Amino acid sequence: DDNGSGTVALLELARQLKAHPLRHPVLLLNFSGEEEGLLGSAYWVQHPTVPLPSVKFMVHLDMVGRLSPEHPKLLMGGLGAPESAMARARKLAPVGLEIAQDIGAAVGGSDHMSFAAGKSPTFFFFTGLHADYHRPSDTAERINMPGMTFLTAYAKRLVEDLADGDAVPAFDPETVKLH
Repeated sequence: DDNGSGTVALLELARQLKAHPLRHPVLLLNFSGEEEGLLGSAYWVQHPTVPLPSVKFMVHLDMVGRLSPEHPKLLMGGLGAPESAMARARKLAPVGLEIAQDIGAAVGGSDHMSFAAGKSPTFFFFTGLHADYHRPSDTAERINMPGMTFLTAYAKRLVEDLADGDAVPAFDPETVKLH
């Protein structure tokens, strides 16, 4: 789950976006060094391959492989995202998916933090911590593949709305809760 599920979801999102391109460009990035202090994402924000002000938002998929089939719940963090953008993101959610706004400690330890520090609104997808977190028992057969497919489709819908919508969310420093 950590972080093979996010990587797989990103690759599937890339495949879908290539098949059905958006009007506006989308940059898909994968980072390493998160556990050592957000090394990859922090480096990219400090040395971006496109002008940082052109990064209008960041959708981050981290540990999205354990969606509960019985009670599908996504923890969604929104560092730098205005409440109106988070409300819009919740409205885009598929029927049956509970969205809980994650503003706790878990929201502050992943690569979206680097983008919030760079003043880009972020939308963080996370299905929660579990007993296998950082343990050898976090194996592929424990991943809920239909749940990941479900969340990837939702992420695609959100990216489409953010990238090609009429209004790009403005960065909101009031929602940044860097721990």
